[in-house]
Amino acid sequence: MTRALTPAMRLSSARLAEPKVMEIETLNAMNGVLDLSLLMIIEVIALINILFAAVGFAIYLAGVAWLYFEETRRVARRQMKKPAPEPLEHGAYKPTGVSRAYAAE
Repeated sequence: MTRALTPAMRLSSARLAEPKVMEIETLNAMNGVLDLSLLMIIEVIALINILFAAVGFAIYLAGVAWLYFEETRRVARRQMKKPAPEPLEHGAYKPTGVSRAYAAE
């Protein structure tokens, strides 16, 4: 079943069929707007890249600092884990430098 075209439909279909002509001023204005919006998009993309670079560098510095502190803590742990000197036997005397100096008098 086909519908009959109304006058409004005929007019709109006729408008679609005929070529559109725009004035040069309108085209230049549209081109200027498009150029500005494309420039703004490029600037936004550049700012996003700069932001990612700055955040990446901050993460890098944090990683280096963490590694430095981990390594210094590891060295401190190694020094703490040195075996303790064996305890002296009961009644044994081991003179130190200061006590030797007093003993020499």
